[in-house]
Amino acid sequence: MKNILFLTHLYPYPPNDGGKIVSFNTLKHLAEYGHHITVCTFYSKEKDDLSTFPLEMQVYGVPVDYANTLGGGMKNLISPLSYNMEKYVNRQMRELVFSLLSELNIDIVYVDHLHMAYYGSLIKQTYPHLIVVLRQHNVESLIMKRVAEEERNPIKKLYFQMQYAKLNAYESSICADFDECIMITQEDLNLMEKMNHRVRLSLLPAGVDMNKYVPLDYRQNEWPTITFLGSLAWMPNIQGVTWFMENVFPSLLRQVPNIQFYIVGKNPPESIGKYESQYPKNVHVTGFVEDERPYIAASDVFVVPLKIGGGMRIKILNALAMKKPVVTTSIGAEGIHLKEGSFEVADSSADMEKTILKLLNNKDLAGQMGELGYQEVQAHYSNQLILEKHAANLDHFDSPVHDHKMNVMYVTHSKKKGGAEQSLIHLINHMDTSLYNIYLLCPQDTEYVDEIKTPHKRLHMELGSIKKNIAAYIQRNMAIIHLVRKHNIHIVHANGWRAPWYVLFAKYFTKAKTIWHHRDAMESKFYTWLLPHFFDQVICISDFVKSTIKVKRKCAVVYNGIEQKNDASLEKQRKFKEDGILVIGVIGRIVEWKRYDYIIKALSIFTRKFNITNWKLNIYGDTAVDGSDVYLQQLKDLVAELGLEYNVNFKGHTRTPIKAMGECDVTINFSDKEPFGRVIIESLLAKTPVIVANSGGAHEIIARTEGGFICQDGDIDHLAHQIKEIYDLSEHQYESLSSTGYENVKKFFDAKNKSRDVSQIYNRLTKKAFLSQHM
Repeated sequence: MKNILFLTHLYPYPPNDGGKIVSFNTLKHLAEYGHHITVCTFYSKEKDDLSTFPLEMQVYGVPVDYANTLGGGMKNLISPLSYNMEKYVNRQMRELVFSLLSELNIDIVYVDHLHMAYYGSLIKQTYPHLIVVLRQHNVESLIMKRVAEEERNPIKKLYFQMQYAKLNAYESSICADFDECIMITQEDLNLMEKMNHRVRLSLLPAGVDMNKYVPLDYRQNEWPTITFLGSLAWMPNIQGVTWFMENVFPSLLRQVPNIQFYIVGKNPPESIGKYESQYPKNVHVTGFVEDERPYIAASDVFVVPLKIGGGMRIKILNALAMKKPVVTTSIGAEGIHLKEGSFEVADSSADMEKTILKLLNNKDLAGQMGELGYQEVQAHYSNQLILEKHAANLDHFDSPVHDHKMNVMYVTHSKKKGGAEQSLIHLINHMDTSLYNIYLLCPQDTEYVDEIKTPHKRLHMELGSIKKNIAAYIQRNMAIIHLVRKHNIHIVHANGWRAPWYVLFAKYFTKAKTIWHHRDAMESKFYTWLLPHFFDQVICISDFVKSTIKVKRKCAVVYNGIEQKNDASLEKQRKFKEDGILVIGVIGRIVEWKRYDYIIKALSIFTRKFNITNWKLNIYGDTAVDGSDVYLQQLKDLVAELGLEYNVNFKGHTRTPIKAMGECDVTINFSDKEPFGRVIIESLLAKTPVIVANSGGAHEIIARTEGGFICQDGDIDHLAHQIKEIYDLSEHQYESLSSTGYENVKKFFDAKNKSRDVSQIYNRLTKKAFLSQHM
């Protein structure tokens, strides 16, 4: 037998509505089987008395105000949780739950209703080997979706749609935290499986206490009587009764003037109470009753006119157990699988009126239906059959080993490798695969994927120009949303400047958190203001890049990291000014904003002003990735014009940039607003000092590593003097400068540490971090 901690948001006594009936009967049968139960519940100070609980088990409670308020609903607009879930995030309850777990030798935590799943998830994080199960009475987000669909007031409709979006994301995510999610109906199980295939599901129908709900003879008069039963604090019941009174009852009354309609249920609002005044001789709004069975017994027809809702209607089974004919809707009938003819389904007002009249006018038919319904419930929905098996299953329940990893999908548009792609490779290669399942969405013929050594699943998609094909852009956005849902992605990480436009809708149409890894300096408001609003986090690769974003609260700075390879071939072979020649290197794609022409002009000044000709400039790079063939030709023409053909070499693309840098005495990065400058940290790792312009994020690297010189932005004369300063260094001074840069770049820009920084952002963004914030 097991020691079970039972968590519920509704004090389950008296069992006077569907949810409380299921909870009470479950507790009763688990205890009868022999399990030792401790109940932890919210309760109403005004209406609930914990001392009256009739079962032999310890009950602990935390008072709560169950009422929905306008203020609470408005405040909830800024919360990531829906209102009906946020109400039960309670510090006192959390402390009570964990106090009981520390004091009691609990084997299983039984979470009753989604409203308490918050605590179940916290428990599973703290005690990962403790069995924690969730009993889902309904798919709560389905109810909210139907509420939104039925609402006609546009303001309320929008509010309910927002509540649905939050609730759907929460429900589909948190259910996966449990060792088992126990659904009441097959329909709800199928839906939950579609919402999140990682949820471990089982089916446990609600049942009937066949000893309590028995046929009774309780007629006080011969007037035709119909009855509705259900808590009138629950929106689906309010909406169902309202629909019935406005669309069915007036016509029914004209056909049967002496008909009696009993609306039985606690907390009827004024919108329901008014019908008793409107029809004083025919409608009776009872409010709370101690025992609902006399009202069911006195019925000729039991009506359940639900238009919204989810789960299973226990009241239908109870009425059938008392041999009463039932008329309900398709939604009311969901989850109840009985032989045809056990009850009637009518969705339109005309069909419902016709069906009720048929049963009122044909006692034999009503009797036959009641008898068949009784036999079917006894055979398939007896608590004795259902809950005894459930209790036995819990006794033999062992917590399986589950994959609780986070699923992260990286999205990139480029087939060729530039700095952004190299940084992405390093990031992925250092992600902890014990914590993450890695997905990479990239074009089919991406050239650098073999450099990604971390196990990952590759998804192929071309992310082409948006302007050229808007239809394809929208189609691919929808395809990415589908992939995020299909693979249950928790984090969508868009790399660079084009990929974020293809994932921006994932924030609103999936439960995933979205990240834009911003690696460029864009002046357009589309990038600086608009795009950040579509992401949960913007990771900027420098303080400079962050300064360009207008929505600062979304930004975090994580510098690019560098791989610290122990490769002897990358060891610096060249001594300073070997053979008496100063070798200068520039590495990167050939494009105007890299300002290679400034470097060439500065070297011309250096030559003329200081009469130094023993130098070489090696330009490594091509125009393949967003480069400019026109600019390349302009550079060659400039070299010829200045008479520097002997000194300047266009080396083209290199696949070993760090080795190339190690063959230089100094490298120069004189770019206009360089966002970061990966080649700078690569050069420092090659023990080659760097001269950078005081522009963009490049100078941030040199300021931290002290591995070079910072030149006035755009000042070619100052750059010529900086080159001369390097030229004049002694070998000892050069070694000190290069060693300082080397040690500091390893310290501040290690790829493994940068991946950890990103991992911390993932944890903060995801639900687990969110739950921790509320502890």
